[in-house]
Amino acid sequence: MDFFDVTTDRRRDRPTKGDRAGVMGRLQALGLGKFAIAGFDQCAATLAKTLSYPYGMVNLITDEQYFAGLYTPGMGDSGEVGQVRAIATHGPSVERTMRLDHGFCPHTVERRTPFPLGDVRDFTRFRSNPVVDMLGIQSYLGAPLIDSTNTVVGTVCVIDTQPHHLTKDDVAVIESVADKLVRVITAANADTAAIDSGASELARALSQSEVRWAR
Repeated sequence: MDFFDVTTDRRRDRPTKGDRAGVMGRLQALGLGKFAIAGFDQCAATLAKTLSYPYGMVNLITDEQYFAGLYTPGMGDSGEVGQVRAIATHGPSVERTMRLDHGFCPHTVERRTPFPLGDVRDFTRFRSNPVVDMLGIQSYLGAPLIDSTNTVVGTVCVIDTQPHHLTKDDVAVIESVADKLVRVITAANADTAAIDSGASELARALSQSEVRWAR
């Protein structure tokens, strides 16, 4: 069982069309959209490897989920930018897009806080999610990307087809990565190339660090 009681999470109503339109506008203002970014793929890879998960994502959420950063088993650190579908060498393959009623990132957006699910099967509310049957997902850890206007534009997350024993240190790691990535995005001043470069530098710094972030 997780240390975090997800039955008492802070929730609000699901985003309305107006909310989603506002996020889309904010993403455009930040220089982001429904396109893959190599630096985000690298951040997803570093995060997945650090937390010992086979899949990592940087997920931008509007009228659907778009994995602008994606890492799956067998992918190189640079990912497969531009590919609609990332083919895993083992385990399920994951597409760049996902419906809002699939997966757990929309819950992370609603919560506005990190969301640890060490074993999805422990929670009646979440074990019926379509990704459990479709992809065999059993564990999830995500954190929201909250920009300077207090808008949640997406998440960073990791998933696995095996359960994990998640700790407060694991949550601190993913929360730290989310915070650092938002700083990179903000500092780029809507320059997509600068976001790509900054995210790549962040991934390299994190992977080379002797202190594994908050661990």
